[in-house]
Amino acid sequence: MTLDEARSHVGEKVIYSTVPGEAETGVIESVNDSYAFVRYGSDRHAKATRPDLLTLICGGSLREHIRLNMAEAGFPVHTAGA
Repeated sequence: MTLDEARSHVGEKVIYSTVPGEAETGVIESVNDSYAFVRYGSDRHAKATRPDLLTLICGGSLREHIRLNMAEAGFPVHTAGA
């Protein structure tokens, strides 16, 4: 995500992920010239976050996002019924 994209999605849910298989959801509260400020989970205050580490949640689940990220990183993933 870019800063401009983050600005256009203030108030929407995002996924923060730096390591395949690990992710955290939050809501974009505001954006400045360098960072998106995201409130994660039950945090009371937003944290400065690099926008390139954010993905907008557009349907799907956090579990599916993690599974796709792990597959793209080359980790073996199992799907239901496999």
